Amino acid sequence: LPPGLEKQLKKNGTLPPGLARNDLPAALQKKMYPPRPGTRRIAVGRDVVLIDSKTDLILDIIYDVVRAAH
Repeated sequence: LPPGLEKQLKKNGTLPPGLARNDLPAALQKKMYPPRPGTRRIAVGRDVVLIDSKTDLILDIIYDVVRAAH
């Protein structure tokens, strides 16, 4: 992610408008417990972000776990 955008991606913040929100790769989803009701996990760059589905509040971030597409 560009540095300015990465600074906005912080726990207890919200996702910036227009930020690409991608589904997690299937192989990665299978390795994780399902998210709690009312939350979802998305891939933002190489990070996994847990967000509140209604408010886009960032609940947690796992950094640098999504592999780049080949």
